[in-house]
Amino acid sequence: MQTGKPARYEARSIRHWLVMADRAEVALPNFQRSYVWPNQRIAEYLLALFENRPTGTFLILEVQGELTFASRTLKGVTADPKDAQELVLDGQQRLTSLWSVLKGKAAQTFYLRVKDLNKREMGVEKVLFYSATSAQGKRLINPRFAYEHNLVPIDILLDGIGIEGKVYKKDPDEPGDIWHWCKKARSGGDNAARKLEKAITLRLQQRLLLERNLHYCVLPANTEPRVAIEIFVETNKSSTKIRRFDIAVALAQGNYEEDLRERIVRFYDDNPDVGHYFDREREKWIPQVGEWLLKVACLKGKKARAPKEQYFEEALIELFDRGRDKGMEQLDRLQNDLVAALDVAARMGGASRQTLPAWPPIHVIAALQDDLQGISNPAWMGTATRLLHAYLWRSCLTSRYEAQANDRLLEDFSALRQCLGEIGGKGSYDHPPPIFDAIDYPVPDSRGLGSLAKPVQWINPGRVGRALAAVAMQKKPLDWVTGNELDAKKVRDLIDNRKLNRHHVFPQNYLKFSFEKNQINHGLNGVLLSKEGNIFLGQKAPHLYLKRILDNSGSLKESELRRRVESHLVPYDVLMDSDISGSLRFRKFVKGRAELMARVIVQLVDP
Repeated sequence: MQTGKPARYEARSIRHWLVMADRAEVALPNFQRSYVWPNQRIAEYLLALFENRPTGTFLILEVQGELTFASRTLKGVTADPKDAQELVLDGQQRLTSLWSVLKGKAAQTFYLRVKDLNKREMGVEKVLFYSATSAQGKRLINPRFAYEHNLVPIDILLDGIGIEGKVYKKDPDEPGDIWHWCKKARSGGDNAARKLEKAITLRLQQRLLLERNLHYCVLPANTEPRVAIEIFVETNKSSTKIRRFDIAVALAQGNYEEDLRERIVRFYDDNPDVGHYFDREREKWIPQVGEWLLKVACLKGKKARAPKEQYFEEALIELFDRGRDKGMEQLDRLQNDLVAALDVAARMGGASRQTLPAWPPIHVIAALQDDLQGISNPAWMGTATRLLHAYLWRSCLTSRYEAQANDRLLEDFSALRQCLGEIGGKGSYDHPPPIFDAIDYPVPDSRGLGSLAKPVQWINPGRVGRALAAVAMQKKPLDWVTGNELDAKKVRDLIDNRKLNRHHVFPQNYLKFSFEKNQINHGLNGVLLSKEGNIFLGQKAPHLYLKRILDNSGSLKESELRRRVESHLVPYDVLMDSDISGSLRFRKFVKGRAELMARVIVQLVDP
């Protein structure tokens, strides 16, 4: 891999790093999205520094002239990064940890526990952290209490820093943080405080800030951006991984990066239902939404591309090839297309990312929205809609996308686009997409769905399990206890309030002596109900908990309870049949529910 001039390895003191950070002479490229180290990780890193253990090598990209990538300073630094001399490609977590802890900007206060402050033995034994609002944190604010427990706050060590010469105070005649702390901590007058100040300065402050060097690898300024990112991806060991969206934005090097992200934020805020399909943390969902949009852009581009990460940069450049304003207009259309596709997913029972059976075909449905809207005849629109819905169900229920998914998505997208064009012209189409080939991609039948030898697993492990849940949920079933209709809105409300539960129709404890765990967790042995219903049902046999629902309700008729249970495609009579053993009844239940599911599936996958 060529980087122009060869990379070189150097080292500088922690003090030097902090001065450069304070002046924004080192900055972070924006494709590194967040600082995530937990307090314990920070404490372990600080202890490693004092113990002179290896802590990894920073990866630096030199800057000459304009910044190679859009960049920002470390969190809390107020200087402007436009004059940065270096970009930290790898080392953000370590450098930000040092900066925030030593500047006293961390959420917790960090303390060095040394061997014996009274004897001025400054061997660091441990690094501890406390919240200022905790009982211990409040006590440790008092230097006398901290001194008695051999604890020194790390943030007093940053007593004014400079590159030249020794550590110095901004005003040499003014007592510094170390002196003020020692004065309050140490009884015995100024002489005792001075001795403690000198010991902390020499054995802790200078040991950390002056004597400890951090090594770094320098990539020369003429390193191509693509090469720099490839090296970063190969060497990055941080706990937050770079997203392909961020890489595409960095490599495209447009002047629209922040506008693009803000547009995504606005879209996300204006469409609250979209949030149910992505992570809740802003720094995670921005690139996630961005990637979905770029996948749609790949398919919809002037030259349709497979929605692969390697084409993201091309799709982004093409999106903005007519300028920023036109690019934002196209982005808005992509966002609308995505909303329309997710609405389809919600109607088919996938109201959230936990229940959506398959994600990739959503990009195809979104990319086809313009073609769909071009059909004006209502009857022909019905034909087109049924085709797309059947495609989506087949995507969830067959093995079409288990291998070579992106290439097959492009193939099906092109075939579906041709079908929609034919429907718009004559109301019908001649050749369905490859996914409709029943020989190569068969839809599971009742025998396969009801197998206990190879049981379909429930929502979390696999696609088919989520598909079965969606098949049950697409008809807006009723909660067994509350009677509420579990439509997309209700399901999302329950998820937001952590009140949507997976309930075993035949409880685990009821079956555990007769069946293996994977059989008990069969995809057909699960229904989605409110937490209220799940807790109410408990671990009783089905006929007992159903009877309990009737007894506790008072006014609920059995015909209504039957309607609620059967709305989930669950055979009510099998659950209530207490004349046969539990194991035989479970087998009969799985077989019966598989048959009900299979009948509905046949209708859903038929365009």
